[in-house]
Amino acid sequence: MEYDDNLIKSLQIAKVCIEFAPVSIFKLDVDGNILEVNKKACQDLGYSKDELTRITLFDIDMELTREHWNSYVLTKKVNTPTLLESTHRRKDGSTFPVEVAPTYFNFDGQYYSYSFVNDISKRKEAEMEAMQNYDRYRALAEASFEGIVMTHQGVILEMNDQFCDMYGYSRHELINQPIDKLLAPEDRERVLGYVRNNRTAPYTHVAIRKDGIRFFVEINIRIITLDNKMVRVASIRDITEKINTENNLKKITLQEKEALRIAHMGHWEYNVNSNIFNLNDQFYALYGTNSKEHGGYEITVDDFARKFIHPDDSYLIKDAIENAIKTNDANFRYQTETRFIKADGSLRYQIIWFKIENDVFRKTRILSGVCQDITELKQAEQEIYRLNSELEERVRRRTAQLEIANKEMESFSYSISHDLRAPLRTLNSLSHILKEEYNEVLDQTGIGYLDRIASASLHMSKLIDGLLRISRITRTEMFYETVNLSELITKIADDLQSSEPERVVQWKITPGITAEADTTLIQIALTNLLSNAWKFSQNKNKTVIKFGLELQNKQRVFYIRDNGAGFDMTYADKLFHEFERLHSEKEFEGTGIGLVIVQRIIRRHGGKIWAKGEVGKGATFYFTLGTP
Repeated sequence: MEYDDNLIKSLQIAKVCIEFAPVSIFKLDVDGNILEVNKKACQDLGYSKDELTRITLFDIDMELTREHWNSYVLTKKVNTPTLLESTHRRKDGSTFPVEVAPTYFNFDGQYYSYSFVNDISKRKEAEMEAMQNYDRYRALAEASFEGIVMTHQGVILEMNDQFCDMYGYSRHELINQPIDKLLAPEDRERVLGYVRNNRTAPYTHVAIRKDGIRFFVEINIRIITLDNKMVRVASIRDITEKINTENNLKKITLQEKEALRIAHMGHWEYNVNSNIFNLNDQFYALYGTNSKEHGGYEITVDDFARKFIHPDDSYLIKDAIENAIKTNDANFRYQTETRFIKADGSLRYQIIWFKIENDVFRKTRILSGVCQDITELKQAEQEIYRLNSELEERVRRRTAQLEIANKEMESFSYSISHDLRAPLRTLNSLSHILKEEYNEVLDQTGIGYLDRIASASLHMSKLIDGLLRISRITRTEMFYETVNLSELITKIADDLQSSEPERVVQWKITPGITAEADTTLIQIALTNLLSNAWKFSQNKNKTVIKFGLELQNKQRVFYIRDNGAGFDMTYADKLFHEFERLHSEKEFEGTGIGLVIVQRIIRRHGGKIWAKGEVGKGATFYFTLGTP
């Protein structure tokens, strides 16, 4: 009896617990009919107990079908709980998500189910909000220009697309991978040390892409707690371009310092608002001192003028700075030379430049300038002046000597012309008298001797004329002008043809050839060259003489060509020597002076002359003319 009372009491307690449980409790038969419900079920669904016991589970569970129920009941073991999510419908038609934990048991051969149902609307709302927040944060992370990665104990949990692009991996390749695979070996221990010490201050290191390319990154880390785990969230910026730019700037700065050192130049800036000069190290080095000896890198205008400008010149820089401050001309430039006394006491010279710059960030005007030690330049200028003076004196003396030499040459020429010609004229006259008056007395041998004396005196006279011409050409002052060489050649050719009209000569003269030359001298040279061509081709049935222009090594080369006697190239070097002849007097008359005159005229024009020939096939004389 006591046992039955305890059982009844336990059942009553259980019933009360079920009735007032914080979750909905349904007792169902195997067909899904609702047999009993508790108070919470009625509150959640908006039905009374009586109403609920007249409907089935299929009327309130929107996702449950009888087929599913039957298969589910048949496969479930007795007293084996499970956990399901579904959607229930209230009496008013509204729905809400639920979590169902059904349990099956056998009582006297009958199967029943107790389903514990929990309204999970708030949880679902929280999950939805969390998902929305996740999407927002994900979108925010993806919108970042920096790579973002989340790690736990050195293992990658999550990252944005920018991080993947930065390192060249896909998201799938990085998830659950150790972060140190992205570190350069030389930086790995240092970075892992930062991780072990929970460092959050920014730092840089060398990273490695999937393709092996190294690049510089800057890391900012925040440590947060997520799911009861300490997680590191790092934002990563590729600073390779920045590092390269900084390195280039450092290199340029070093180069500028070296350039300033080599050029003996120092840089300074003057702040108009603060009345302070800022000087660099090279500036102090220029004066043989350093910033410590002058109290730092910043000094006043008075200190600048007193310490770095000669006392007699200090007003120059003070006045220039004062004028620069007053002017509104943004293109103001100033330059002057001053003296200064170096730390070792030596007097030096410097040139000072400066210009105006408007500093928009500091909202002030800056005079930016440089000082350059030009002592060596001044010394070089003085030395050049001294050398020029000496050179002028030497030129004056040489000119005087040349004038004396020219006068002596004129005297010598006069002697040749007057003193030597008189005996020649006497010889020539006496030989003619003897031949005319003693013709019957002299035999043929004697007459022959007289002819030879006359011929020799005439030849000697021609030689004297040639020497005088050479002398005059050497001393003649030159006047350059544009000369039409083709027209000169044509005129000379006409004169030659008129002298022997019976000769058949084909002239091939290229028209329009001009040059800068002295008209008189170049005409003498062309006359000699063309006369030679005329003379040495006289034995040809048909003479061809050409004048033209060609380019040799990008230089204008003039030429006169004939088809006459030519010459042996073995003796070409004798052509331009006084009295040297490659043909006998009997074959072709001449003195051997003409080509010497031509060569001197060409040389006086800054050019050169040379010849090519072949015996019996003619000769070509080439010449160039320099720029006046």
